[in-house]
Amino acid sequence: MPHRRVNEIRLVEMLSNPRTRFEVTACGCAAAPGPHTFIKPRRIDEHLIHYNVQGCTEARVAGRQLTVSPGSLLWVQPGAEHEVHLPEGRATVEFVRFRFGADRCPRIRKGCVLCKSAPWARPLLEELHPARGRVGPLESFRRRSILVRLMCEILQYSSAVLAVSDGLQPHQHRRCLEFIHENLSRRYPVFELARHCQLNAAYLAMQFRKSFAITPQLYIKQARIRAAAGMLQETGKTISQVAYELGYSDVYFFSRQFAQVMGLSPRNWRSKRLETRG
Repeated sequence: MPHRRVNEIRLVEMLSNPRTRFEVTACGCAAAPGPHTFIKPRRIDEHLIHYNVQGCTEARVAGRQLTVSPGSLLWVQPGAEHEVHLPEGRATVEFVRFRFGADRCPRIRKGCVLCKSAPWARPLLEELHPARGRVGPLESFRRRSILVRLMCEILQYSSAVLAVSDGLQPHQHRRCLEFIHENLSRRYPVFELARHCQLNAAYLAMQFRKSFAITPQLYIKQARIRAAAGMLQETGKTISQVAYELGYSDVYFFSRQFAQVMGLSPRNWRSKRLETRG
């Protein structure tokens, strides 16, 4: 149980980190229209939460067969192969898919958590659904706070033990992220990050990959590009100004890296965001 407590604190710290960005990709209520209705994640980095309002559903997660009864909630982590079957006309499910835009959620051993009694879930989901379509900083904060409350409730209920034996320890994890996000405007070798965390560079690289499933270099690149995306959306600075402020001396190289991470060029990404907000 002490391990569980440490891991709950670790995850809640990540969720509460103001640098962590949530994106709610889908949420709503599904009533089974046919005997073979499945709810699946659309992206490999998506989390899925589904709460049974009425009726039973069958879920298969990482090879495990689960029955989700009325009033129960299932949280499935990214990367876990799963499908949810809604029997025809016999089940109604509140669901939400979301992903973390910056920090990654630590892994749980079985890929999912089943809360067999979750009366706290439906009020939170009902708050989240109408908030999804609204835009603005206040609504973004509201969605984020609802998800934090929901995840905290899941962890408090669950007897699942999060894996900390592999990967960075909580204090190392925190020091790494603090250093990375405080130094987005400059380039530095991995051994400087390791020295800040008081670790050997090779050991840091190995444990970092276990914690985040990517290398430190790739994480730093993604963090810088996401910071650039935030500046393009929230400020009137030119693409060149944003690139230089984040340590890129070559605007064309910055644009290529931006497109690799965000899927669009900086100019197209900004235009699309402005259209969405307008």
